[in-house]
Amino acid sequence: MINIGIIGIGFVASLHIAAYKKMSDVKIKAICDNDIEKLKVLEKDIPDVTIYTDIESIIKDANIDVIVICTPSFLHYECIKLCIKYKKNIFCEKPLTLSLKESEEIIDEVNKNNLNMMVGHVLRFWPEYIIIKDYIDNNRLGQIKGVYGSRLCQMPSWNIWNTDPKYSGGALYDLHIHDIDFINYVFGKPRDVVARGCHNEKYAWNNVSSMLTYDNFCANIEGSNQMSSGYPFTMTMHIVGTDASIEYIFKAGANLEDINSSKRELLFYINDNPVQKLDVEYFDAYENEFSYYIDCLQNSKKMEMVSLESVRDTMEIIDSIEKSLNTFRVLRTL
Repeated sequence: MINIGIIGIGFVASLHIAAYKKMSDVKIKAICDNDIEKLKVLEKDIPDVTIYTDIESIIKDANIDVIVICTPSFLHYECIKLCIKYKKNIFCEKPLTLSLKESEEIIDEVNKNNLNMMVGHVLRFWPEYIIIKDYIDNNRLGQIKGVYGSRLCQMPSWNIWNTDPKYSGGALYDLHIHDIDFINYVFGKPRDVVARGCHNEKYAWNNVSSMLTYDNFCANIEGSNQMSSGYPFTMTMHIVGTDASIEYIFKAGANLEDINSSKRELLFYINDNPVQKLDVEYFDAYENEFSYYIDCLQNSKKMEMVSLESVRDTMEIIDSIEKSLNTFRVLRTL
């Protein structure tokens, strides 16, 4: 049994808690937040859970094996530094931190201390994205000619810090990073990056269009949390090859709060053949990613699906996108 402590009890944590309750080899031992009323509600729902309002106190709790960090992004660095201090294994929601420099420092220290850390890049564990990667890896599409992805939503209503880049990193770090990470996971680092967008008065880049250039194709990725009221959370991924194309379309509630009733389809287009709607075995991607992490911990496996080197590469690409947004330049990443 792996005992976990969760820091930050917001929307993302609710997805984690629902997943952990399904897992027989995981126990939620403690939760931490600065909202005592929210903690008291969860205390009634989670058997024998200890509640904390102080981050250091939960991290140094000797009964906890893994700290799960679901705080606002600006607190990730502080939480991980404390986990390193107390030699705790870490599962951290994306982004790892809000800067490449801090991420590199964290990764180096985690490795030096022989700790197990995984970052929650959940698309790597999402049913349809797993199939898309499998089709590319097995050359079902032929030579890749183009990649088109988008992630669009309203400004999240469940926090007040998302509008300030000091706390959230804007849509670039909170939203756009999902698709950038998936592209990095499948194709590796691009040759160069160029990005354009719009920012708010606090300089949070909340509308971002990025083009990642590879040797034989470009990936065009769009992210925005500025959609009009009533617009459903929408994500798409379209990979075009010389022999076939695959397209994923997903539409849910305002901010992923009702995944089960979402409209989603995965389509496979083969040249000169009727379009195929692919059968997908749906499962909880959050449960899938944390089960993978626990399996690696229990069996001393390398976390190859989300290696820290790959996480660092994703942060480097995001850093290049941010620099391109700020300077209007094309940034080389290789």
